[in-house]
Amino acid sequence: AKCLKNAKVEPTEVAEILMVGGGVRVPSLRKALADFFEKDPLVDECPEDTIAKGAVVMLSQLTCDRWALLTCIGSVTTSPVTYGVESADGTFVRIIERGEKTPVKRSIILPLSSQNQTKACVRIYAGELSQASKNHWMLEIDINVNPVAKASAPLIEITLEIDSGCNLNVTVADTTESN
Repeated sequence: AKCLKNAKVEPTEVAEILMVGGGVRVPSLRKALADFFEKDPLVDECPEDTIAKGAVVMLSQLTCDRWALLTCIGSVTTSPVTYGVESADGTFVRIIERGEKTPVKRSIILPLSSQNQTKACVRIYAGELSQASKNHWMLEIDINVNPVAKASAPLIEITLEIDSGCNLNVTVADTTESN
């Protein structure tokens, strides 16, 4: 309502309402918009695609490149959220950042908390907060690790990959060299 007031436009003067993003899936929000504007909002089956297509249209208008508009629509996919793991102290260690172009594959090597540790539990989270437990827990992987003869903790490699189908693949491997 405030933006309409600032633009000096009445709700009945708005030709169409296009809903995009997660709000499309909230029936009460759709109803509130329909009541306010006295017409049903337009929605797309896949609201995230609508956002991406809108960005390409905006880019083509800014660059005056109509060919980019025709060739790019639907071809750019990005990670919708940051994916990472919980460290020993509970912080969220980011591996794939939100907005990274997919397909993408990233790895990180982390030490375990103690030298004599023979098992590890790797927890994968999705979110943007610095404390892992405040993000969305996705899965947990238990791994057996080799005991280490040196005075260092075992190392594990965690690989996250988002493939071209937007599937998240997780690999956890013990990379410790035993002596």
